[in-house]
This record gives sequence, C-alpha cells and structure tokens, in this order.
Amino acid sequence: MTKEPEAEPEVEEAKHPEPKRFAAASVCLGRDAVVSMVSWIEIFGIALLIALIYPGFGARAYTPVHDAVGWDILRIDGNRAKEMVLFDHRGHQERQGEDRQACQVCHHLSKLHDGPTQCSVCHRDMYQSMPIFDHESHQQALGGNESCGKCHMRTKARENAKPCRECHPEFREHAGGFVARSYESAMHSLCVGCHRREDQEAGQQVLSKCTYCHPDIDDDDD
Repeated sequence: MTKEPEAEPEVEEAKHPEPKRFAAASVCLGRDAVVSMVSWIEIFGIALLIALIYPGFGARAYTPVHDAVGWDILRIDGNRAKEMVLFDHRGHQERQGEDRQACQVCHHLSKLHDGPTQCSVCHRDMYQSMPIFDHESHQQALGGNESCGKCHMRTKARENAKPCRECHPEFREHAGGFVARSYESAMHSLCVGCHRREDQEAGQQVLSKCTYCHPDIDDDDD
C-alpha cells in the first residue's frame, strides 16, 4: 500500500499591525502628525493653565469713571488720565433751552426721584459696557415674587421683558436697554454726532474736529 505524502504545514503569513487611525475620519496617523498633535495639546494646556491662574488674562482691566467737576464749565476727565475736556455746560443749556426735554438731550436716562442723573452713574467703565438694570429694586417696588408678570410676558427671561419705555415714557428712544455702553463711547457718540450735524448745517468743519474738544492731542483724525 502506497503511503500518501504528508501535507506540508501551512506557513502563517506575517501579520503587520494595522496603522493607527482616527475613528471619525479614518486618516492614517504618521509620526509627524502625532508630534504635531502633541504640540497643539501642549499649547492648549499651557493656555488653559494661564487662564486658570490669571482669570483676567486677555481681558481689559476695569477702569472706573469719575464724575465731571464743575457746573457752568464742566471739567471732564473720566479716567483721571489728565486728558481733560472743558465742556461749556451753561452754553449748551442756553442753546438747547432749560426745560425738561432739553435736559433729556444729554441726560437721557435718570434714576427714579433724581434730577439729571450724571452720565457716570450708568456708564461706569471707561472702555467697557456695563449692566445697569437693578432687577431686585424693581421686584421690590412692584410687589415681590408675585410681580414677575408685570414685566415678563411669557417666561422669566430678559429677552421677554417689556421695553423700559412702557413704564418710563420719559426715557428717550435710544435709552432703556439693560446695558450701558462704555463712557468713552457714550461721550463720543453723543457729542460728535451733534457737532457733525451743526457743522453740516453751517457748511464748515469746526465743531466736529477732534481738536475742538481735545486741543492737546497730536492727531486730528475725524
């Protein structure tokens, strides 16, 4: 009887490890990519550490505003940087008139039972916007927790609150939000806008020049 030759053992093929991949995109990770990822992780970690240690890092420091000094002539130096502007308060009163509506041209929002409230009461930071709405005082004045529906139509959210003018009709239309712009921005938008209109009507450029209010500055960019 002829003996059948024994079958040769199967040689297992060499198995190479599968390349590592991103599960989401199935993109191969080469060595350079891994090094790059590690570098970005390190950068992110350092930035996070700095943010935790120095919470104000990258944010502009709070710069409180000081009241103007004087009456007929106001000396305005909001951040006490010794860049004073002399404002002819009496002259503006005479041109605008001295009734309540004339005062509201500049004093567009006054506190309850107050006269012309100073700008710095709401525009409290020289360069940053500031919240001005005192929710607690309104809640107390209107009757506590049961008064929510007097201001909030649907849900107790700021977005669903009535405009301030509905309860305070004396406020000018551009007032009545929950946030006051920076003191610098408020002064410039109020003064420069009026000065430009005056110059346009007179056909000249005098009041709208920066140096009209800031005579000590070098640059007179408009």
